[in-house]
Amino acid sequence: MTHHGAALRVLCKNDLPEQIAADPDGVAVPIRLRRMLDYALLLTREPGRIQLEHIDQLRAAGLADEEIHRIALVVAYFNFVNRVAQGLGIEPES
Repeated sequence: MTHHGAALRVLCKNDLPEQIAADPDGVAVPIRLRRMLDYALLLTREPGRIQLEHIDQLRAAGLADEEIHRIALVVAYFNFVNRVAQGLGIEPES
């Protein structure tokens, strides 16, 4: 979040990235974004717990399968890259 936070702040044009970083489980956001955050957090923290019901919750919030697929890819990519960097002791750039 720190490394990409500046770009995210420009895209959002508000302090939502900081709010999410500070309390991703409790930040007040619209239901669609809440479902996306919950899915990303679960996929990051406990990927083996993902069930069809989690996908159905995303669909019920208005996300198409293509969007859900994109979320899974982005979350998986960042988790992979972060773990590689941490595993090699790489410090984030300032």
